[in-house]
Amino acid sequence: LFFFVLAGAMGGLAVLNSNDIRLWALFVLLAFAGIGCRLMVAHVEARQLVRRAHLLSLTGRNTEALRCVNAALEMVPDLAAGYAVRSEVYATAGQIDMAADDAERAVKIAPRYPEARLARARMYTRYGLHEDAIHDLNVGLQERPDWAVGYLEIAQIYMKTAQYENSLTALDTLCKRPVPPNT
Repeated sequence: LFFFVLAGAMGGLAVLNSNDIRLWALFVLLAFAGIGCRLMVAHVEARQLVRRAHLLSLTGRNTEALRCVNAALEMVPDLAAGYAVRSEVYATAGQIDMAADDAERAVKIAPRYPEARLARARMYTRYGLHEDAIHDLNVGLQERPDWAVGYLEIAQIYMKTAQYENSLTALDTLCKRPVPPNT
């Protein structure tokens, strides 16, 4: 990163003397490309840490999962997936207020991201706000009609609220949904 910025600045100084705007633009682009590459690498690394955190949480290794997801969020502070996974980790550990805060933050960052909506729907369900949970899951299902977890979760909420027909409809839709390739 330093190299690209330095090259851009040094090249820019040389260009200013020669009055060639095209060369100046090239050096500025090189500087930004260096920054863009670094940001992309950080984003990829952060997503890998979030995936690892999710798998660790599924096996009950919440301390390690929390460490991974926190590292990911340090790299990319606006990573909705990180907050959604951390919300689940906190909920599993019984830290419901922190889980609710992270679920809310995930939805604010990426309002149409299904996993963010799932995290918040689970928090709503814990507080008995079933209609809000159903709304969040429906938003996720509009974004990804093949989202099996969304259908299962919404069917479960309908069962809890004795809306059996709606639960069966959700499960029927799950069975008839378009199946994504490679599943």
